[in-house]
Amino acid sequence: MRRYVLYVLSLVIFIHLPFYSSNAQAPMAGDTLTPARYALQFQIAEQFNFRSFDGSVLSIRDYRDGVPDRRWAVSFDASIQHGKQVEETKHDTTTNENRYTQNQISGRLIGQRLSALYHRGPVTAYWAWGLTVPFGFHYQPTKYWRTEVDTSHTTRTQRNTDWIIGVGGQGNLGVEVHWKPWMYWFVEYGVRAEFRYLYGRSKQILPQYTPRHTSINTESTYRFEVSPVRLTLGLAIQF
Repeated sequence: MRRYVLYVLSLVIFIHLPFYSSNAQAPMAGDTLTPARYALQFQIAEQFNFRSFDGSVLSIRDYRDGVPDRRWAVSFDASIQHGKQVEETKHDTTTNENRYTQNQISGRLIGQRLSALYHRGPVTAYWAWGLTVPFGFHYQPTKYWRTEVDTSHTTRTQRNTDWIIGVGGQGNLGVEVHWKPWMYWFVEYGVRAEFRYLYGRSKQILPQYTPRHTSINTESTYRFEVSPVRLTLGLAIQF
């Protein structure tokens, strides 16, 4: 369904948007349906559900003289997950069990400058470029037990911690069509390139030793990623 909506909206855009030529009109101040300064963007997902734009908790566009000028976006995701794994060895009535909790936070800051490629009436074609800052944190403590007959004891405790921080750039091409004084549709596609630094730390404690044995392992790596920013159909509320 979403694919058909994109096709229909693209058709509407190209009906309003004549073939680009070198004498295309430059943006004119006030030549829009609304003098609003800001716009809050939402993405339309499958089955017309609304969700935040490009995974962002908040995406705000700034307008100057009626045309898009800048965009700020913040994405944020946090989750806590509990789990348990049990392994039974029947022939010697031994049960090995581990319980863990996953705590995860990830997100991205986006700041872009927008330039109008074409602007006439309710239709504006634009391109955007700017800086991205991805970040993330993951912490997973795990405790291992062994049960033999009626005796249970801890065999090992492990704590894994990972950090991610990076910097990159993102470029987008888009078209917006204003159809209400306070609302417009937009279609957008882009590409993102980011350089990331990942650092991991694993701490393991063996309590059966006296004094208890503790070992710490660390690992760091750099990663460069180029990924497309998927085609987005969205709705924006202006204020």
